[in-house]
Amino acid sequence: MPRLTRLFLAVAVLALAPAALTGQSPDVAAMNATGTITPPSATTSSNGRHHDALAASLQIEEVFLKFSERLSSWNFVIVTEAYLGMGDTDKHFEWMHRAVNERHFSKVECFHDTRFEALQGPPEFKKLVEACPTTIGVGRPAKDFEVTLLDGASFSLSAQKGKVVLIDFWDVRCGPCRKEMPNLKEIHRDFRERGLEIIGISLDTEKKLLDDYLKEAALPWKIACSFDGWSDSTANLYRISATPSTWLVDRRGIVRYYDVRGAELRRVVEELTRER
Repeated sequence: MPRLTRLFLAVAVLALAPAALTGQSPDVAAMNATGTITPPSATTSSNGRHHDALAASLQIEEVFLKFSERLSSWNFVIVTEAYLGMGDTDKHFEWMHRAVNERHFSKVECFHDTRFEALQGPPEFKKLVEACPTTIGVGRPAKDFEVTLLDGASFSLSAQKGKVVLIDFWDVRCGPCRKEMPNLKEIHRDFRERGLEIIGISLDTEKKLLDDYLKEAALPWKIACSFDGWSDSTANLYRISATPSTWLVDRRGIVRYYDVRGAELRRVVEELTRER
């Protein structure tokens, strides 16, 4: 099957599951500004729709396992919600566990949404949520990597001991990534003299697109890009399946926070730069 046909098939199948679950149009329900799977915004009472969403989500998984380097944790969350709507307790916990443990699903606040209310009572739910940061790697030494920056210099995470490092996985077509850049600029300005180092790992594949954006945005921190997209070795090391994804490593090289943005990001950067 030609690559273009395979990609078209993958996108077509991808559009089915969230739309089947929520009744939204496929383009609204399935994709956000980053091109990633967006979680459904509401749970329908129609059992038939949950069956349709489940079937489509399992098709997504089959297609992406065969043809894509990007395996999204959100698909497992959609399967979890579908089983939840069908009243299959065993299956929805099984897929919730898989989302966290296999795909490193990090947005556990999603499971506190009202549409997952039926999950929140059993002790198993609380244990999984509490274990999630450890599963992601919080409290453990950060996985070391070495990348070549756009200016040709080398950057090694292990060489940054003594600094607070913010690892930012992003790409130009990611709307939330671009929206966060002014906040990152302010944080970089205010904390770089206090030991903050930001390394941006771009998952772009088009050099001109990235170059044009960097000229416009004038980002003052270090940027690396392999132009391998979702096959990027550092992204795979950290099991990145959606952007933006931010990781904060303290002066000892320990992962302390992940996926924090906005005012919360400023707060934790200030906290970590105060530590000695």
